[in-house]
Amino acid sequence: MERVADLAAGHGLLSWFLLAMDPNNRTAVCVDRRMPQSAEKFAQTMISQFPHLEPKWSYVQTDLTTVEAHPSTLMTSVHACGTLSDFLVDMAIGANAPLALVPCCHTVDSNKGYKPHILSGLDTEDVSSMVAAQRNDARTTIGDIVDGVRSNSLKNAGYNVKEAMLPLMFTQKNRLMLATPGNESKEKFSVQ
Repeated sequence: MERVADLAAGHGLLSWFLLAMDPNNRTAVCVDRRMPQSAEKFAQTMISQFPHLEPKWSYVQTDLTTVEAHPSTLMTSVHACGTLSDFLVDMAIGANAPLALVPCCHTVDSNKGYKPHILSGLDTEDVSSMVAAQRNDARTTIGDIVDGVRSNSLKNAGYNVKEAMLPLMFTQKNRLMLATPGNESKEKFSVQ
C-alpha cells in the first residue's frame, strides 16, 4: 500500500504505528473532524525522534464524508463507532480499497442510521431479527452478528476477508476485520 488513511483518527496513533512499520514506501494521513491537542503534541514527539517521518505524515481536519477512497490506500479505523464502521465498509467497496477495521458500539437501530450494505442481501429488519433471536445465547453478541453482516457484504463484493482478535488487555472491542479486494472485486466495483 502506498498510503494509509487513519479515519476517525483521534490522536493518530494507528497512523504513526503503521508508518513506522514501513517508513520508506508509505505515507499516512489522519482524518478526523478535530485534531486533539494531545495528537499535535504526540506528533511533535514522534517527529523529534523520527524526523524522516515528518514529510510522510499529515492530519486533515474534515468530515469523513469528504474523503475519497483509492485502491492504493489502506483504509483503517480503530473503534469505528456504530454506523461509522458501515460507512467505512461502503467507502472501501465503492473504491475497491483494502480495509482494516476495529468496529465498536454495534447497533442495528435504524434511528441511529444503521443500514446494512446492499451486498449483504439483508435489510435492517432482517439483521434486527437475527439479533433478537440470539438474545438468549451468551456465546453470540450483537457485534458477532453485525460484523458477520459486514464481512458477508465485503465477501459478496469480491473481497478476501480475515478476522483476528486483538488481546483483551488492549481493548474489549477487539475484533479486527481485514479485507483485501480480490480479482473479482476489481472487475465489479472499480472506480472509473
